[in-house]
Amino acid sequence: MGNREGAASAAASPRLLSLEALEERSDVSRHTWRLWLRQGKLPAVRLGRRLLVEEADYQRFVQANRTP
Repeated sequence: MGNREGAASAAASPRLLSLEALEERSDVSRHTWRLWLRQGKLPAVRLGRRLLVEEADYQRFVQANRTP
């Protein structure tokens, strides 16, 4: 049963995107993403030296900044 619980919690954990992944998805440079993170425009998780963004936060950020 312990394995099932671990698998369920892994499935429920948020997907984290690196700055490189954000750059590839959006054609916006890592430098700009770092600037926006520093400005608090979207939240990030720091793991060691890496900055990661939850996919849901990225999606919200994109939707909030769409132009008509």
